[in-house]
Amino acid sequence: MAEIDLNPVFQGIRNKVGKMVFYRRNGETCMRTLGAAKKSSTPAQIMVRTAFSRLVETWRSLPGFIQAGWNALAKSSKKTGFNMFVSGNFRACYEGRAIALSRQTGGIAPVALSAAAGSSGEIRCEFAPAPLTDGKHLVVFYQRSGDDNSDRPLAHIDFGENAASPAAITGLEPGAAYSVYAVVTDRAYEEATAVSESSGVIVSSGQ
Repeated sequence: MAEIDLNPVFQGIRNKVGKMVFYRRNGETCMRTLGAAKKSSTPAQIMVRTAFSRLVETWRSLPGFIQAGWNALAKSSKKTGFNMFVSGNFRACYEGRAIALSRQTGGIAPVALSAAAGSSGEIRCEFAPAPLTDGKHLVVFYQRSGDDNSDRPLAHIDFGENAASPAAITGLEPGAAYSVYAVVTDRAYEEATAVSESSGVIVSSGQ
């Protein structure tokens, strides 16, 4: 703490001016400087924030018919669909595993997904049972994985009605790791109202 003689214009100040704080003590005006805020993060804290940010970003990217499944799941609790999505997936995201992207609506059965690196920038996906029937569509979502907190948009491909296996995702960053999710929808992506539970894997694209 510093006690100084102040110009009369500063007398009676009890506020902050820049990095200086003026206050009254024993009838005198005193001044102190603000210390720099300490912002230290442990690796675990950074991982927690990264996982939460990734889940928030993913939720915002989900189409309405997938969010609806989480909202329906939340009706029996005091949580929202968003809360259910984050709390249900946090540990998997934190540990670098594939999350549960969707919950089943409309009684649509899921497919079992496997994936492997293809040619450069490609991931080849196989699923069973295949081909799909009754006009159902296979929609594959994919998202770049990583430990940093950079933007990781969730992209998708509709492989069409009664899709057959295998299906390929191309144009990816060669050798990069991706979270890949397969869901079955009742109609084309833009018109879908029902969806299966997702099947997800983490795989690197071809070098």
